[in-house]
Amino acid sequence: MDLIGTNIIDLSDLAGVEEASAVESSNDITFNGTGSLTATSNPGSAFSQSLFIEGDIFVNGPSVTAIGGASASTTGVNAQSITVSAGSLTGIGGDFEYNGTDVAEISSGGIQAQGIDASGGTVTGKGGKVTNNGDSMEEGEQTIGDAYSYGIVLGGGDNEEATTVPINGNVTGIGGTASGMTYGSYGIGIEEEENVEMYISKASIITAVSALDVAFLNAPKIDSKLKTVVKTGTEADGSDAVVVSAPDESTYTENKYVQITTTSAPVLINLPTNTNYGVTLDLTDLNGQNNSPNATPGQDYKGKLDSNNGFGLPDKISITVGGTALTADQFTYDPATGEFVIPGKYINGAIVIKAAGSNTNASGVSFTKSRLKYRITKPSTHAATVTSKSTTVRAAAVSTYGEVTVIGPVKKTYTELTIPAKVTLNGYVYKVRSISAKAFRSNANLESVTVGKYVRAINRSAFSKCSKLATIRFAGKNLTYIGKNAFRTCAQGCEFNVPASKFKAYKKLLAASGLPKGAEIIKY
Repeated sequence: MDLIGTNIIDLSDLAGVEEASAVESSNDITFNGTGSLTATSNPGSAFSQSLFIEGDIFVNGPSVTAIGGASASTTGVNAQSITVSAGSLTGIGGDFEYNGTDVAEISSGGIQAQGIDASGGTVTGKGGKVTNNGDSMEEGEQTIGDAYSYGIVLGGGDNEEATTVPINGNVTGIGGTASGMTYGSYGIGIEEEENVEMYISKASIITAVSALDVAFLNAPKIDSKLKTVVKTGTEADGSDAVVVSAPDESTYTENKYVQITTTSAPVLINLPTNTNYGVTLDLTDLNGQNNSPNATPGQDYKGKLDSNNGFGLPDKISITVGGTALTADQFTYDPATGEFVIPGKYINGAIVIKAAGSNTNASGVSFTKSRLKYRITKPSTHAATVTSKSTTVRAAAVSTYGEVTVIGPVKKTYTELTIPAKVTLNGYVYKVRSISAKAFRSNANLESVTVGKYVRAINRSAFSKCSKLATIRFAGKNLTYIGKNAFRTCAQGCEFNVPASKFKAYKKLLAASGLPKGAEIIKY
């Protein structure tokens, strides 16, 4: 298809008509030329996909934009693979609000594809705004449906063995806003239940943004031969983004903004001269522990940070040498101990180390205790500890607990886990109130789990693909919600041990979420 000038295909007035894609093909499609195309699919049907290509998409020069119509499942672009050698391809999910009488899951996504290569141009996927007000009344209980907005989802098909799907070039995924009982937003992720990894193998700039939750739904795999710089931020616009010195899986899946820049050649800093350089600490709510005021070229500079009372060590720090910021792979920093090292070969000017202590009692703060990772969903209003000498302080703590959600295990090698009733962080006490969506997904070694007594919600796919999980015990009587497929792919014949007084209620919740074949629900 040769595009010259401005071209528009607009089916937005075809409300009530069954699925009608603006551009549809069962074969590959190639867009050539220097013009543009804006294609909008129709609203009102269950599925709305503006650019629906069963083969591959190739863009060689023009600007192509595909906008999904307002529907329960709306997508801008759906294709096997996407290659942009020049020009741009943008997929935008439509906005949709559901007000039906039945429970429904709605979603809005920019792009669905098995792989993307935008080495010569740009690919952008944007999720729309989705609101799920659908409800069903049953025995006086109201249930509201799910709502998801995503920028780009990769994968497709049922892969039995682990594979990779490519994502290279200048690619941006932006998750929109969503609301419902279970809702979420992510910039870039893998198709749910897919046993694949996204793989960056070329010089690229991959940006993932979420309006609500996480930039990446899954951590990408990056070719070890590439030089990689990762910037993350807790603000979706990236205004607070900083370089991460030692990125791990949580770097990608626990921030709203993540930008990965890969290059095929290392960035070198000139070797230093034989002069000592001053070291300045620009710290907030932190202090340096006996750090030397000078650094020597050719010799590693080692230091350590300590947090002030009421604050935690930061996840990341920034270091400049001679006015130039070091990249993530040019120094090391351990957020668990505060220790950092600047290799001597990079010391060629005055050093400034900048960092701020983290407020550990704030919504969105993540931390690790024992075998589990948590995120604060409700801050505590009282710094009460068991070591306080004041009976007033200890008594007040009981009614001023904060709340946390479990976001995953520290390792996937555990065979048994207990989700506690409460956890304590820097003197603040939190009740464990929920288990996040996909928190324990693909924990293939997990055989038994105990759910803490204060847990009220176990969210969507929380224990999906835990194929050996055979014993689940509910220690409390507060559970009111179990999301779709929370336990569906656990071991066949698994046992759910529930309090006798909650047998009927829990049995109903478990059945509605989906259970493995032969599962038993047992009173205790």
